[in-house]
Amino acid sequence: MEGKNRLYVANSWSLQPSAAGRNTFNPIRAIVDTSTAKPNPDYEPILLAAGDPSLYAGFEPSTVALEAIYDSMESKKFNGYKPSHGTVEGRTAVAEFHSTPTHTLTADDVIMTCGCSGAIDLCIRGLADPGDNVLIPSPGFALYCTILKANGIAYKEYQLLVWWQLL
Repeated sequence: MEGKNRLYVANSWSLQPSAAGRNTFNPIRAIVDTSTAKPNPDYEPILLAAGDPSLYAGFEPSTVALEAIYDSMESKKFNGYKPSHGTVEGRTAVAEFHSTPTHTLTADDVIMTCGCSGAIDLCIRGLADPGDNVLIPSPGFALYCTILKANGIAYKEYQLLVWWQLL
């Protein structure tokens, strides 16, 4: 195809990763993806690092959850996009569940995210700027380091007390 309507050819593009992309390294993935450890043949492993526990037996949704999903689909009220921070009904349910006699929460106190990773990313990027310095526990969740580095935020680790091993 010639002329000004010519399609772009993939090898003619010069795409460079963003600074966040260049700074992203997930140590958990590096360990899990390259592990050569052999599981004990006497036991069925539960791969918690796989990210999707539904791939393994014992993590089936409850009948109540399935019925709620079916009812929601059949109502046709929830087939489109919803607010990125969650529906009022969902946020209200979370607020009611986590309220205590001394601390009452409302839907306005709750932000829904796509899992733990999304929540941590939202909190870090909402509270810290590139160049800031954040304290994180060690040992701790490796995703903190991954998100902080990707966003140009420095961090210092503090050691947890020995008592955490007893929990």
